[in-house]
Amino acid sequence: MNTYKVIGTDGLEYGPADVATIRTWAAEGRIAASTRVQAVGTIDWKPASAFPELGTSVPTHPPPLPPQVGKSPGSTRHRLPTSNPVPSVVLLLLAVAVAIAIAAAAVIFSVSNSRNPQTSVPPIPQKSQPAIVPPSPVGSLADQPYRKAAEQGDAEAQSRLGDLYAKGIGAGRDYGEAAKWYRKGADQGHTRAQYELGRLYAQGLGVARDYSEAAKWYRLAAEKGYIPAQHSLGHLYASGRELETEILEEPEPQPTAPDKATPAQRNLRGDFAEAAKWWRKAADQGDAAAQSDLGWLYSSGQGVETNYAEAAAWYRKSAEQGNSNGQHWLGHCYLSGRGVAQDETEAFKWFRVAAEQRNIAAQRDLGRLYAIGRGVEQNSAEAIKWYGNAAEAGLPLAQNDFAWMLATSTNASLRNGSLAVRFAEKAVTATRRSDARFLDTLAAAYAQSEDFEKAVAIQSEAIALLKDATAKQDYTSRLRLYERKTPYREAEKE
Repeated sequence: MNTYKVIGTDGLEYGPADVATIRTWAAEGRIAASTRVQAVGTIDWKPASAFPELGTSVPTHPPPLPPQVGKSPGSTRHRLPTSNPVPSVVLLLLAVAVAIAIAAAAVIFSVSNSRNPQTSVPPIPQKSQPAIVPPSPVGSLADQPYRKAAEQGDAEAQSRLGDLYAKGIGAGRDYGEAAKWYRKGADQGHTRAQYELGRLYAQGLGVARDYSEAAKWYRLAAEKGYIPAQHSLGHLYASGRELETEILEEPEPQPTAPDKATPAQRNLRGDFAEAAKWWRKAADQGDAAAQSDLGWLYSSGQGVETNYAEAAAWYRKSAEQGNSNGQHWLGHCYLSGRGVAQDETEAFKWFRVAAEQRNIAAQRDLGRLYAIGRGVEQNSAEAIKWYGNAAEAGLPLAQNDFAWMLATSTNASLRNGSLAVRFAEKAVTATRRSDARFLDTLAAAYAQSEDFEKAVAIQSEAIALLKDATAKQDYTSRLRLYERKTPYREAEKE
């Protein structure tokens, strides 16, 4: 049987009530077509008119009835005959008595309604002074159920209130307030509040950035098995963020602050063994991101002995859970044959899966496979598409590859000199004109745009950075083309 809840004109919730009861309330004028109603088991509040079975076509106030004493305001009163005053007086006294009884009943109804609105009857709306419930401020933090409990010391509510401020729900985002409430919860040992407070310290949001404080709070949560804290703590150790890491070179004294070195002076080596410890804890609990990170440690021999098979195993665990980093690195395992049998088709498969999740590095690698025809049929259009995706995301290698194909493709429909120049310039700027490969691409882009003077100057700049004789010969051959006002074309691989 369907049941419903109703919001009365006093703003209180009534019900659940069945169809028959709701129809009775409609007939009594207690609900109207515009009254907000919710079918139990759903989340939407709709006007009563949206539920035909409730009979809200009945007017808010029924049509006039024969004269009756004690009708509610808004009903039509018929004049009584005046030829017989005695019955009139009697009736008048009777009416007063009934009115007093109704008023007393209304008081009792109001009290019982405030105590147990869910089993009461919605009030009949009064025309003379309708019950208006002003809407609460949308998303007002004061209306959130967590504040009162948080102020009374409930750690869970304090953490939730911190979330509201950190995410800007109900009010402007305020990391300072978020830190305040997270700290209250964290000081009581609330695990997630400890982790969130650590994140604020790591990012310098609402508090001064302090990696040691971040590590302190991460560790408290991590030691209780909280996976995100274990993973984040591992990253702090891997990056050498002023934790218990080795200083490779003593910082030079600072005249203004001799007791504190600036980040540029601290050459910190990450504690990868400690990172491996925490990532393994998270990975063993099934965290896909930590599994990928642990695989990277095994493939690079950081903090653990190099073990490609172990790396591939962790990458696979991560990849099969849909982690794009794990998928990308598993693709590299198949491409190189490290830890697994070499299989370029399988490499292409994992690069594609990761690229479709917008993994930038995977998009670049997928473009490269299409460009050279490894694991898939050579396809310059697809190569440009995937290079372009990664280039737009700001990856310098992809920007360079994208520009190179736009400038040098033998397929005229794919060439675009101005676009090639734009992305080649981005890559060169990102590497501060220190990479000969990127300068070589920029020169080719200018040649495609028929600005051969710039092409010659930039190609000469690239050659000046080279030390390898073979590379110099290759670059010089292109320089000669530009001097003859001829752009370079790279033949597609068969």
